[in-house]
Amino acid sequence: MKVLLLQPPISDFYHTTIRSYPFGLLYIASKIKDIEIKIYNARLGKPKKIENKEFKELEGLYKEEKISPFSLFKGFKIYGKKDEEILEDILKENPDIIGITSLFSAHFKEVKTLTKKIKEILPNCKIILGGIHPTIYPEVLKFENFDFLIRGEGETPFRLFLEEFNGNKKFEKINGLCFKNNGKIIINDINFEKNIDIIPERNLIEKEDYKWGGNYFSQVLTSRGCIFNCAFCGKIKAPFRKRSLISLEEEIEYLERENIKSISLEDELLGFDENFFKEVLNLFKGKGFKLYCMNGIYLGVLKKDLIEEMFKAGFKKLNLSFVDISQKTLKEERRSFSNFFEKFKEIENFPLNYEVHYIIGLPNQKVGDVLELMVYLAGLRVLLAPSAYYFAPLSLDFKKYYKGDDFNTFRSSTLNSPNLEFSKNVIYTLLVLSRFINFIKMAIDRFEIKKFEDLIEITNSEIEKEIIKTLIKERKFFYFNRASKKFEEEPLDYEIVNLLFSKIKGKKIKGFKKDLFFEII
Repeated sequence: MKVLLLQPPISDFYHTTIRSYPFGLLYIASKIKDIEIKIYNARLGKPKKIENKEFKELEGLYKEEKISPFSLFKGFKIYGKKDEEILEDILKENPDIIGITSLFSAHFKEVKTLTKKIKEILPNCKIILGGIHPTIYPEVLKFENFDFLIRGEGETPFRLFLEEFNGNKKFEKINGLCFKNNGKIIINDINFEKNIDIIPERNLIEKEDYKWGGNYFSQVLTSRGCIFNCAFCGKIKAPFRKRSLISLEEEIEYLERENIKSISLEDELLGFDENFFKEVLNLFKGKGFKLYCMNGIYLGVLKKDLIEEMFKAGFKKLNLSFVDISQKTLKEERRSFSNFFEKFKEIENFPLNYEVHYIIGLPNQKVGDVLELMVYLAGLRVLLAPSAYYFAPLSLDFKKYYKGDDFNTFRSSTLNSPNLEFSKNVIYTLLVLSRFINFIKMAIDRFEIKKFEDLIEITNSEIEKEIIKTLIKERKFFYFNRASKKFEEEPLDYEIVNLLFSKIKGKKIKGFKKDLFFEII
């Protein structure tokens, strides 16, 4: 039997390249090492521009020809290989079973299309689907090209599925496995692994394909599950489980041998069990790792002594998921970290870098609250890390507010908030203004500038000089259009732009890495 585990490409206006790491598939592979198996990551490769057929209204915002230090995404692209190349590669492998991961509902249509094409060239190949989307919508088995799917964590179900597939084909008792029986769809409960002391099978990928900051990169899980139920989050409710320190030590020793130095701890509740987290940190100390937490850290543990231990273990930057400044909004979103700023005062001057993540366009949010948060963060030694709101299927917000059936818009880049106060233009404006503040912060760090006019002198680009001059003089954002060879005004909501400048006038903007200040007069 030959098994191929496939991570499909995605099409969007942007994609975080490092998120192409096939972490889940490596976990699946760890349980079937005795079988001929190949991991095929079709999300690798240089992005390719493709026609934007469905989001035409965004083309004025995400122009490929746009040159500006504050612009966002540029054009619609496919991140990874095109279907034709994937099909050619799969045909060469000629697998008996293909496992496909489908994490996001917004990209399920692409998975469905690719699967249809696979079945056309390999009609006898069985296709089993996994990931978040089939977990919450197992009825997708109604589509003829899907033969099986797994709900929840897939390591044990996939192993048992292969055993039964080669044997008696009694699939009923495999928790998490869904299948068809005489035309009827059989849906089993979501699987959660009881033993999570599993080490991903990294030998099946080329580490040269995954680098970050000049180092080989990987992800690590120290725990699984989250006990909270934030209204905007579409995660599967899962019990909190910790790995054994022995298992973690074994994995860390492997990473050390392989010279994999950049590590992102991907726990949903990193640091939730403080004593356990300290023991985990001790395993990393003195080994030269650069540690990150791209998935965020549990804000309840933010205090000086723990941050000091994280620094000693190798942490360089912390991602802090703050969401919003309004207590009312936080309560409505079931997010309960009201003392964030008090906690942050304890750790701000520690030699770590911080990104504060917040959401723009929550169902009951106010534009004024977002601006207030941005001005507040401008004065802290942090980078602003905004995300445009989108519905997560089966989240509490989704159940309460969503009335349609088009999952294709469930992506941050579509700027598709249910909140009438947050039009696409308003969200785009707030995102550009966030980039503007970060631009100043990084200029403070690099050039130690102290006033707005200094921005003109720090760039060697004549285009950027003109953009900055206009911004200082008129408080308007322009970009250079390479196609028309003209400067054109950004389509922003200038009422919001003017409000930000009025709120930030006379206040100090602090650098991201240096404790230096800048003031807009």
